[in-house]
Amino acid sequence: MAWIDLKFSGQSVLPWKPPKAILNGISGSVDFGSLTALMGPSGCGKSTLLKCINGRNMEGLDSDTKVYLSSAKKIRSCFIVQNIKEHLVVGLTGLQSLMYASKLKNAGEHQEVNHRRYARKLLSDLSIGDTEGTNVENCSGGEQKRLAIAQELMALRKPNLMCIDEPTSGLDSNAAEIVVQVLKQLSRQHEIAIVTSIHQPNNDTLMLVDGVYVLAKGGLCVYSGPPLQVRAYLSAAQFECNENQVPIEVLLRIASKYDSSVQRLSHQSMKAKSELRNRCLAEGRLSPNGVANKGNAFQLRQMWYL
Repeated sequence: MAWIDLKFSGQSVLPWKPPKAILNGISGSVDFGSLTALMGPSGCGKSTLLKCINGRNMEGLDSDTKVYLSSAKKIRSCFIVQNIKEHLVVGLTGLQSLMYASKLKNAGEHQEVNHRRYARKLLSDLSIGDTEGTNVENCSGGEQKRLAIAQELMALRKPNLMCIDEPTSGLDSNAAEIVVQVLKQLSRQHEIAIVTSIHQPNNDTLMLVDGVYVLAKGGLCVYSGPPLQVRAYLSAAQFECNENQVPIEVLLRIASKYDSSVQRLSHQSMKAKSELRNRCLAEGRLSPNGVANKGNAFQLRQMWYL
């Protein structure tokens, strides 16, 4: 999936005020089987971009925005919000939560599904087997994050595009690293394009991701690429980053100020746009409506599953 010249404006609550520009002509892409970290200062538009990628923010997109989807695969997307409590049902154990999710997500499947065995395998794969008999509200923050992710993977036809808002928020560095390790493992194992916003990860955690997409104040992209290439990128743009400095920290400091430095890095990142456009024309298809965001209608039998 790719986006070119993506512009998004949010409507003001005051009718006489014009819409506020949140994302300003940014371009980028995500690949199946990869983990991309979306980074930037507070208020730069990370959550907005996640929702645009997931198809939740299509109404605010400018008409010049172009979204390309894979020609070979149909996109099945999901979105995990930062507040994990919105995903988990209090009173259910870890195993019961996944079994309930399996029954809901596979209700239309013609083949028989062993929900218990399927749930136990996923608990094991995500290293949260200890939550099987524990109520979700009594699980640790990291375990709850992984349970929410596991619920989205209970469908036999798994999502191939996952957008996750701040999965490491509120976790210590060790728990955060485990969550990111799990996400990378899942992206490889199930060929999922995972895009996740992350706030100030340590260097070890950052090196686990395949790509970094950094937004700056003003809704501009100032970097898109592998984490190991940030230092060379800064050097090419004439920004000093000595051996004692962490490149991503230098980049994020620059991104927190809406000044000429941000404009310079934004222009630097745009150099790859023509190559991205050519790749989209060769491998993708233009989708005027972006990713289809379809939610299943509620049915009474869903309460029966509980």
